[in-house]
Amino acid sequence: MATSITRRIDGKAIANGILAGLKSEVESFVSKYGCSPKLVPILVGSDPASEIYLKRKQEAASKIGIDCSVIRLHEKTTEEYVISEICKLNQDPLVHGIIVQLPLPSEVREKEVCETINGLKDVDAFGLAHLGQIILNPLRSDLIPCTPLAVYKIIKSLEIDLSGKNAVILGRSHNVGMPIALLLAADHIKGGFNMTTTICHRATPPEELEVAVKRADVIVSAVGKPGLVRRDMIKKGAVIVDVGITRVRDKDDRYKLFGDVDPLVLMDGIASHMTPVPGGVGPCTVACLMHNTVRA
Repeated sequence: MATSITRRIDGKAIANGILAGLKSEVESFVSKYGCSPKLVPILVGSDPASEIYLKRKQEAASKIGIDCSVIRLHEKTTEEYVISEICKLNQDPLVHGIIVQLPLPSEVREKEVCETINGLKDVDAFGLAHLGQIILNPLRSDLIPCTPLAVYKIIKSLEIDLSGKNAVILGRSHNVGMPIALLLAADHIKGGFNMTTTICHRATPPEELEVAVKRADVIVSAVGKPGLVRRDMIKKGAVIVDVGITRVRDKDDRYKLFGDVDPLVLMDGIASHMTPVPGGVGPCTVACLMHNTVRA
């Protein structure tokens, strides 16, 4: 009797495919306008994880010819100053994309800062117009939040008919969990997967979360809690997209990255497909930021 094998979804390969497709578009942009698409990330403070993520964004941008110019501000920078910098970038015709690297210092309000970004340059796609467009018609949305778009492209790459199947999304944030649920539930005609979706969050009783996960054909976890999804909770043959990422210090005082799903699931064959952490959703999210910058 053949042993079931969980297919490891190679997020880096999918990301490289996205970037390869964008490179020719960037070349056409440069030929037409005489300049490269320009992305400006704003970093307030010096959060180590943020520095790592920014480096990856700069590397991806450099690979396909996007100008990525980081603005670094001191952690004591006021909210008013951050907003004033964004307003300058909004008015600069040579800047095509603006992102604010999260998290921000506690004194700077995320909502107020992010909503200052011109919607046409909001390549994180956190604004109301972008989120609303996902509800109306995902295929017509030029900009979709990067992590949900990455999850969409990962699932799309599997070429599995998921119409009518069950999906569970763990996490309901406005920029990750909720848009993912909308994309999975959306009609095929609108570019969605036509799935029956359930959203679980911090107020979901543990026993109800377990029931929802056990019946799911697709599990997307975006909580940031290692071990949240155990092997015994997973339906045979389910597709798992692990968005959660947590830095954990080991006994040698080094940090390791963990997702929300027990990593041993990758080796025991209970799931049909699963993204690893790291190397799964992360690289695709960065590639989708480049996708949005070219589209902006």
